[in-house]
Amino acid sequence: MATNNMPAAPVIWLLTDNKPGHRNQLKGLGNRLRVKAGASLFWVNALDVNVPLWRALLAIPPALDKTLPHPDLVIAAGTGTHKLLLSLRRLKNTKTLVIMKPGFPRSWVDGSIIPAHDGVTQNQNTLITEGVINTVTPMARVTDKPEALLLLGGPSPHFDWTMTLFLGRLPT
Repeated sequence: MATNNMPAAPVIWLLTDNKPGHRNQLKGLGNRLRVKAGASLFWVNALDVNVPLWRALLAIPPALDKTLPHPDLVIAAGTGTHKLLLSLRRLKNTKTLVIMKPGFPRSWVDGSIIPAHDGVTQNQNTLITEGVINTVTPMARVTDKPEALLLLGGPSPHFDWTMTLFLGRLPT
């Protein structure tokens, strides 16, 4: 509960299917929300919750761990999380977000974050990103040292480039 006219920190559930790439995306977004908004993060393994298709379609949530606080936002990544996400979409005062091109109409959730390479059109509830969200933390300044190692290139289905390597002392 908020005190002194300060809003309470948002409670965010991160629905995971425990695939490393999906966990990495959730962790990256969750960490930034924790830093920027003071969010409290709670991981929910969607594979531990049996959600029949009818519950997902009718947005009827299953019984979950009673120790979980009521979420302000539920974020899901991975196809294995879709049924649980859809079943939670009508929780009172809760928004839902999917981090991928979903296997259901995007209008069924409050928002989506989808990489441009998935080829979807942006709308007011969809953020199109260049690449996928990850755990890389932006830094204002990496180092004061005048040396640098710069590696560019590598295989990519989206770009054709060759590797360039620079190792040496930067001009001062």
